[in-house]
Amino acid sequence: MIPTPTEVEKAQEVLLEVDSTTEAATFEAKELVRRVLEFANTGKPKGLPGARELIQGGQTFLVITPEHESQQADLCADLTAIVKGELSGPAVARLRRQARHVMVRSYAINRGALVRKERHFVKDLSPLLADVLLSIYGDQAARADVKQCRLPGCGRFFLASDLVDSPAARGRRRYRFCSQEHMEAGQTSSAKRMAKLRAKIKRK
Repeated sequence: MIPTPTEVEKAQEVLLEVDSTTEAATFEAKELVRRVLEFANTGKPKGLPGARELIQGGQTFLVITPEHESQQADLCADLTAIVKGELSGPAVARLRRQARHVMVRSYAINRGALVRKERHFVKDLSPLLADVLLSIYGDQAARADVKQCRLPGCGRFFLASDLVDSPAARGRRRYRFCSQEHMEAGQTSSAKRMAKLRAKIKRK
């Protein structure tokens, strides 16, 4: 059944009314990506639309559901494929099916700058995660910004643009590592491997 223009208008009015009265958070696109990466890293969807919270005694607690473990695993697999440029056609098709949801966009002034914000209306995490993954995959700049730490045993996801303010700053090579400490550990490990290789060549 195709809705009439009047029914569409009423639905829009209801949605915008809900948007204007709800206390649900709005996000800039990059902040939402950060939170999704944090879920991939920790398994805790803190602050994400679709995550469940329980309020007791004036305190808010994050509700971890059994689905979160599999959602985190799928998210990490898809992020790794995107970082490597290996996200398959079937994976893109799956994400497109999952990503369908309602979002309201608004604008705010922050320190004199116009900022675009989005409020996502989702029943659970799946549509939101799929939407963010596709937004990364479909945007060359965003795709280049999302990195995975190369230190063996780490593998955390991060935004390279969050780590360095200036190309000349200390830590400018951290696009390969999630922190200064891991960068130094990675460089030390590389130096040791090179030393072993040179020693092996000399023995021949």
